[in-house]
Amino acid sequence: SIIPAQNFPYWHHRFERFQQRIQRNGWWMERLGPEPQAMMEQIRQRLSEEGPLPTRSFREAGEQRGKWWGWTPAKAALEHLWRSGELMIAGRQGFEKIYDLTERVIPAEHLYTERPRREDVLAWACASAIERLGVASAAEVGAFWNLFTGAQVSDWCDQFLPTVRVDGREYYARPDFAELECGEASARMRLLAPFDPLVRDRKRVAWLFDFDYRFEAFVPEKKRQYGYYVLPILEGERLVGRLDAKFERGQGRLVVKGLWWEAGVKAGSGRQKRLEKALDGLARRIGATAVAFEG
Repeated sequence: SIIPAQNFPYWHHRFERFQQRIQRNGWWMERLGPEPQAMMEQIRQRLSEEGPLPTRSFREAGEQRGKWWGWTPAKAALEHLWRSGELMIAGRQGFEKIYDLTERVIPAEHLYTERPRREDVLAWACASAIERLGVASAAEVGAFWNLFTGAQVSDWCDQFLPTVRVDGREYYARPDFAELECGEASARMRLLAPFDPLVRDRKRVAWLFDFDYRFEAFVPEKKRQYGYYVLPILEGERLVGRLDAKFERGQGRLVVKGLWWEAGVKAGSGRQKRLEKALDGLARRIGATAVAFEG
């Protein structure tokens, strides 16, 4: 996810929570190795002297390339420093993160502001979540930023949000919900990333759109229902299908390995043209010069 820099002050709460939890987490401590402080200081020193560095720069001598996906002490230390706020992701090279010191990534006006109080962070997290969700349960509000417990979120919602009933169930709504006007949804077709806010909460997307979606990149190939990197297809206000796409960099083309329309969705010529337009847009963004359908 890409988080706006102005949200950084609110992230101190998450950084502190991680630092507290890691001390009690045997999994993390084991992967940090016998001298975690020395490893982290070495990383700080290199970044300070050399500037932003990709993950591979911290690969240990003699380490095999494939092994880097495992949790070596160097990788665990990088993750620890990132999750605790000392490092930021300054960019990416493909799937590889480029790390840098936080003070060189976050603008000064957001880095050096006064840290908000815990109750202010709670108010910001809940208010900004419901503003985007519109109508949601307390669990959905809490899951949006995942910063507070369910009880804390429920208490805040009870105090500050109106409720509405949907399909016989009570939900929280934006304070201005009654004044909102629903515009007509665009017929434009969009291909959503697996972690797009619209589909990130799998239970919510199943409730709202009757769309059963699962990210299968980490599922063994033989057990996948659809594919490795499946993109939901949004058309207007409906999720009408999904496709599995792969960027073949060597040939410069975007390959659609599979396409599945939802039950009752007809793949007429107009819908096919909208899909082609959406695929052309995706191809341009990733640098592909052609789109091909496999099989």
